[in-house]
Amino acid sequence: MPLFGRRSSEHDGEPHRAQPERLPTDPDGMRDATNALSAMFEASLADADHRIRVEDLLSAVAAVCGEACIAAAGDFDLEHHSFTPGSPVFSDRVNGILCADASDWGSAATSVFGIIRGGALAQGYATDDFPPIDEPIRLFASALAGDGPTPWGFVPLSVPEDHR
Repeated sequence: MPLFGRRSSEHDGEPHRAQPERLPTDPDGMRDATNALSAMFEASLADADHRIRVEDLLSAVAAVCGEACIAAAGDFDLEHHSFTPGSPVFSDRVNGILCADASDWGSAATSVFGIIRGGALAQGYATDDFPPIDEPIRLFASALAGDGPTPWGFVPLSVPEDHR
């Protein structure tokens, strides 16, 4: 099940099921882990007609990705910390994982953002469909500072209002 370009209707009306007992076939288990996560998200978010609201899928995947980046950075323990729930936390290590501290897309190919962009480009998206690589973090920071149109607690989007 490819991460990009897959349609829910390709499965004959039955949601895909994760197969945790199956051993990974690639060296790092990344492909099987991706497939299992994709199946889990689809199964939990699909409605009675096996359709998924893209907003629900993206927010669920973003939450898991964010927690995985925080865990990989190792700046603090996700389960045991003294942060107030919902409070913002900045991490240079997490930013490095997300965008490789790159100022352009060409330097960020192995980062989270770069991998997502690469997958989307391979499925027909155009390079102009993506903002400058530093824009998501800049929008996040401006929301925290109160300088942007989006208050903290809401995702700052560059998507035009009529497409939300």
